[in-house]
Amino acid sequence: MASDGARLWNSLEIAKLLAAIATPLLLAAIGFLLEARIRDSDEQARAALRAAEIAERRRESVRAISNAMYARAARAAMLASGLRRHDAAPSEASLQEVSARKAAYDDEFVAWNTRIQSTMLGAREVLDSPSYTRMENHIEQRLVRRILVPLDKCLTRGFDLAIRGAPAAGVLERCACRPSALIGEERCGVGDLVYAARECAYEISESLYLATFAADEAPEARDAVRARLEERCPAPGPFDRDLLGETAAGR
Repeated sequence: MASDGARLWNSLEIAKLLAAIATPLLLAAIGFLLEARIRDSDEQARAALRAAEIAERRRESVRAISNAMYARAARAAMLASGLRRHDAAPSEASLQEVSARKAAYDDEFVAWNTRIQSTMLGAREVLDSPSYTRMENHIEQRLVRRILVPLDKCLTRGFDLAIRGAPAAGVLERCACRPSALIGEERCGVGDLVYAARECAYEISESLYLATFAADEAPEARDAVRARLEERCPAPGPFDRDLLGETAAGR
């Protein structure tokens, strides 16, 4: 009987011993799993934060590029409007207004050419590219060279005539530019170029947005944007090169 009690006691002791050994191991395993889960959760949170920061930087780049493009078109439109009013009813007040608008236009012209490199780098950041991109080419060659350069030449000639007391309307309606889907064959005036600049700027902005924030869009939607970009920001040809004979900076 005593022997059976000893055996029972020994079994209980063995069970206690096993429990004492297993409990720390179990707790350690649970702790390890919880720690791994927390580490994964922290890493996911950090990755989400990094992605949000990158997305915000890209948003800022898209805004900066869009603002720069539209600012040039807006200043050009205001100067052209002032020149037309002065041409229709010249006065000292209208000439002062034209001079003020020309100064604001020149300030925007200088600002564009001083920030053009950062604008191009912003396009690379948006597209996550370490090297020169097609979008930079669209901005430099299609928007600037084909639209903004002839627009600047036309406005500068018109202003030069206005301050000499000569009519500028004819010059503003006969700018040197190449016909396209946005500019008619028979006429290429300042208004046509301002319209073309805005349309091209819109398509560039839309393409940058789509490339950055709508990567999951249907392929046909991306193709449609690319097709509009090709139509509204046509590539310069030999005619443009011969006609302009200068760099994208203009003047």
